[in-house]
Amino acid sequence: MEPSGNIADGFEAQAQCAFENLKAVLAAAGASLSDIVKMTVLLVDLSDLAAYRNVRQAYIPHLPASTLCVVKSLAMPELVFEIEAIAVPD
Repeated sequence: MEPSGNIADGFEAQAQCAFENLKAVLAAAGASLSDIVKMTVLLVDLSDLAAYRNVRQAYIPHLPASTLCVVKSLAMPELVFEIEAIAVPD
């Protein structure tokens, strides 16, 4: 979700929003995206895989350990992307 509470429209916008939210949460904890060591990603549609990879590369150029699952739906039906991350700051 966007900070306003709105849900971005479309996969790429939702993925970018999720990475921006993740970046903000990590910064609040004194960490950054480069500190991510493990990610779990949920996609609703496998055809979004290439777009996900492009967005991920823009935010996280290193390759942390990761799990990607394609699921039937997420808790809110309008969501098409979810990410969870573990970061270990230096």
